Amino acid sequence: SNNLATVAALLRMQTGRTIDETARQTLGEAQLRIATISRLQRRLHSPEIQRVEIGAFLRDIASDCIEAAGAGDTEINLDLGHVVVPQEKAVPLGVIISELLRNAVEQGRTGGDPQLDLSLSTVPVPDAADLLRVTIAVRDHGPGVPKGFRVDDSASLGLGIARQFAAQIGAVLTIRNAKGGGAISELIFDTPRVG
Repeated sequence: SNNLATVAALLRMQTGRTIDETARQTLGEAQLRIATISRLQRRLHSPEIQRVEIGAFLRDIASDCIEAAGAGDTEINLDLGHVVVPQEKAVPLGVIISELLRNAVEQGRTGGDPQLDLSLSTVPVPDAADLLRVTIAVRDHGPGVPKGFRVDDSASLGLGIARQFAAQIGAVLTIRNAKGGGAISELIFDTPRVG
């Protein structure tokens, strides 16, 4: 995580010396992503951590994302159930949710309502008593997604990153318009029941 923090700092310095606005934006986004992964690694650094309680982890990630985006006016409504996942799933989950939150912050600002809903829920997996099906949802209150939008067809770098990490952990990622406006991103995956 220290090496990643160093790379993020170098990118921040380069951004400050770059005149072209498109290049500045691209470097800034890269710096934010690397800094996010560095923070995630730091949170999970201890070799004693074998399992991670995702509700608390998501609360911390949401706070980090709001701070990193300079979006202090964004209100986050949390509804986070309790579920524990193996450590190796935690970093990919953190990267995915960071990308979804970053996208939601941007969409909320576009729609003039900087408010987000972040929820975590579980249900038993049918015919698999040892598994839970986990749903993490991020909702913005922006303009929503265009008709016919499909995550798999999106050219967005952030959603591309989220798709790749979702595939890595065997999760399904969808984004659709929410009832009452805005868009809702859902990540669904199965995990062993603990405790």
